[in-house]
Amino acid sequence: MRFAKLFIVVFYLYSISCNSNSIKTRGSNITPIPNLPLYGSDTSSPFVKYVPDYNKKLQKKIFKLDDLISGYKDDKLNQKYLRAVARMYPKVVRYYHIGRTRNDRPIPALRITAPTGKMDEKVSILFDGAHHANELLSTEHCYDILYNLLSDYEKYRKYLRYVVIWIVPIVNPDGSNSFWHKSIGTGRKNGYTNSSVQNNIYYDGVDLNRNYPFRWNSGIPKASSADANSAYFRGLQPSSEPETKAMMKLAKIERFVASVSFHQYASCILYPYTIPDTKNPEPDYAKDLAIRLANLVTVYRENKKFIALKNIYAVDGVDQDYFYNKYGTLAYIIESTHHNVDYRYTRTILSGFKPLWERLIRESIIGKKIFLKIMDVNTKKAVSARVKIDEIQFFEKEKPRSNPKNGLFYWLVKERKEYHLKISKKGYYARYILYKALTSREPQVIYLNLKK
Repeated sequence: MRFAKLFIVVFYLYSISCNSNSIKTRGSNITPIPNLPLYGSDTSSPFVKYVPDYNKKLQKKIFKLDDLISGYKDDKLNQKYLRAVARMYPKVVRYYHIGRTRNDRPIPALRITAPTGKMDEKVSILFDGAHHANELLSTEHCYDILYNLLSDYEKYRKYLRYVVIWIVPIVNPDGSNSFWHKSIGTGRKNGYTNSSVQNNIYYDGVDLNRNYPFRWNSGIPKASSADANSAYFRGLQPSSEPETKAMMKLAKIERFVASVSFHQYASCILYPYTIPDTKNPEPDYAKDLAIRLANLVTVYRENKKFIALKNIYAVDGVDQDYFYNKYGTLAYIIESTHHNVDYRYTRTILSGFKPLWERLIRESIIGKKIFLKIMDVNTKKAVSARVKIDEIQFFEKEKPRSNPKNGLFYWLVKERKEYHLKISKKGYYARYILYKALTSREPQVIYLNLKK
């Protein structure tokens, strides 16, 4: 119990540390929504205690799209709703299990795209929530995007012609089950039983967002912990957890152009690299875009602005920095503005973020970019090639490559100008090209010749 209460105090302190010394945000003339958890100071009851219609929702036979915005979801409701959406929109939505948890629960995901457009030239964007399953609003952000895409499909079809949207509302189903059905004091970690702490549910599991391999166990003080009793326990080794592995596998296949991992409630967007002592590429497009995105958010919280930051406090082993380093994904963490408030307030809170995620999707499609499709000249099959960009400096051993699945290389840039590229692959002759970055939605095909 002391652990749970201490965690709430710590989380409150770091949320207020996002002060207003950075970027101004819209929302000065609005009615604020109090940042008060639905359950008050209770940390021992299961959250389901505060959802009296939970069983009714779970047993409901007829699904309507508005069910997506009817209340908070645990891992069971999440699976039920995602399956129902896929059945309702079979031409647009597909349901997947991207992996299974420590306790063998499925990790459900949806893939959303229009049936039009060239599938092998579409790029992917990821939205996920509930790495920390006690952060209920993180899941609702994902459902808000899903609901808008489908309820106003004609508006978004023009975007879905060019992109594939992946949504993973609950990355941590075990933590969700624990928070909902055991105790509100749990859920941040993935909740598997750790024998070293004698089955104490408040300590069980790994903090999934300290378990990714980039700079895992960096040695930076307080970035993560080797103590299994800590809320920030990083696991015994990098990517030790099946939930982490599932997200890494999905990213390896899709090579996301952009991603957002939702958290709560520090009211900011964190741009990569967020780990201290890391150096961003120059020019720093990820930071530039984060600043522009932050300015689009309307905040319904008193005396609070929404700002762009590198980090709030020291971290390591986080998903966004892994995706950014490994695949060049414009990977952001969005810290929402409130903490598990009464559900009736969520629609208003989430509406303030709609311009942000819409702009991110739009920017991913029509932003200035280097867009290539790299193929073998003889077989016409995709080639995973290294693409060196002379005008961009990298400092963290980044090695941008094309996607082996379709040969696509997609790199958003700050300036509309010419870039000097070296395209190379072991066993092939290197190509040197001068590429002018435009907003084109069609890739330039580059053929590589095998060495004889």
